[in-house]
Amino acid sequence: MTVGIVPIQRAYAATMDAMRAVRHDGEPRLMEDLRQALLRQREAIERGDSSSMVASSDVVSRMSAALAGARPLAVRAATAVAVASEAAVNQRLLRHELEEGDAYVQRLFATGAATKRPA
Repeated sequence: MTVGIVPIQRAYAATMDAMRAVRHDGEPRLMEDLRQALLRQREAIERGDSSSMVASSDVVSRMSAALAGARPLAVRAATAVAVASEAAVNQRLLRHELEEGDAYVQRLFATGAATKRPA
């Protein structure tokens, strides 16, 4: 998968926003919309689609902000758990992508050092 570091970082930040948002009481419809946005984000991650990843991450961040700032309402526990679960899955995928990118950079430097001739 060839996705730049910036879209991955934006997506990771958006999932962190989502995780913080589920700690607040929010409107059940907004919670479900956030869960759906997280699912779209995950699809973009799995496809390696940078532009869709950025777009879906922006939606996740906006919806999380709306939930965090919303006046308290009763939320079904199952909905909050579902949103937290989707965000956690996305975080694991994104963390894996970041680790793969780090390993790739380390291999590049290790290969360059092994083939470099002393002066």
